[in-house]
Amino acid sequence: MEIQEKPDSASDTKTRKRALLIAGGIIIVLLALSAAAFIRIDGFTMIQRVWASFELRDVHVAERNYTSVSVNRFGIMSLSPVTFKSVPGTLSDFAEAKGVKVGIVKLADTGAQEVVLLNSDPAVLTGSGSAKASLAVSPDGKLIAYAVQTSGTQEFSPVLSTWTVRILNHETGTDTELGTGFGPQFFTHDGVPYLLFTTPEGVQVVDTSTNEYRAYTTSFDFDDRIEFAARIAPDGSYIAMRDTATKQFSLYEIYRVAANMPLGINPTGVDLVGLLDIAFANGSVYGVDSFNAGIEGGVAVLRVDPKSTEEGKLIYLFPATSDYRLIQ
Repeated sequence: MEIQEKPDSASDTKTRKRALLIAGGIIIVLLALSAAAFIRIDGFTMIQRVWASFELRDVHVAERNYTSVSVNRFGIMSLSPVTFKSVPGTLSDFAEAKGVKVGIVKLADTGAQEVVLLNSDPAVLTGSGSAKASLAVSPDGKLIAYAVQTSGTQEFSPVLSTWTVRILNHETGTDTELGTGFGPQFFTHDGVPYLLFTTPEGVQVVDTSTNEYRAYTTSFDFDDRIEFAARIAPDGSYIAMRDTATKQFSLYEIYRVAANMPLGINPTGVDLVGLLDIAFANGSVYGVDSFNAGIEGGVAVLRVDPKSTEEGKLIYLFPATSDYRLIQ
């Protein structure tokens, strides 16, 4: 007698369940994509918002008043506050690189304004008590640059010549004065690490590859005002400076950087007119401007291609309740 094999019903059931799960998963993904394409936040689709928050991941927004600052990241739904484990007072500036987080803090116990390492247990790195501002951290996280008020007071001054720039190695504790100026920024050009800051006489470039800190100042007229402090790209490819008459940014391409000769720059013709502040990231220029439609008192973030003369593209909107600036 011939014996017929019965179908494996249990195996068939598992196969059907697997197929249903896959089909259900595909449907959920398609629904999510459809929703992301139609749901809008401040006029942007969810997909656009996700991409913008990823693109701006290395740029922060600092909303500030006269005494304190709140640091935010670009989130999908809105700005997302950056939180710290412990701040021993009132935070007035912030910078980070390579996982090293540093703030300028008005200490709760003494009232002095100092540079503080914020990574774990706060560590106070300075002790002068004078007003401090404009923090920057080197790409390797070892060096911290900041400006300190030369008068010894805690009052903030808009005059360049009332500030001096210092560079601090938080691993060795050495703290070196570099000279009069404001707005220190680290960058790397042709593999050499540099620090740039703005002086009343022009832009000073400091070679930070050795402890000698060799420097050269390229003459520009900044009207002795910190509002005209220059901005430089992290790779040293571009520099942006405000015109002292129009107060508008102009973008220049850098073709030479050295600590023994003038900075070599050429104008690009890129349109930065109307931008209140700018930051460099991802090979682009990101600018902020006021935005009067859709969000009352809001701010628009524009992406500008430094290799194109086209206008910047609007990529993000956020409300602002106080003065603000982009920080990197």
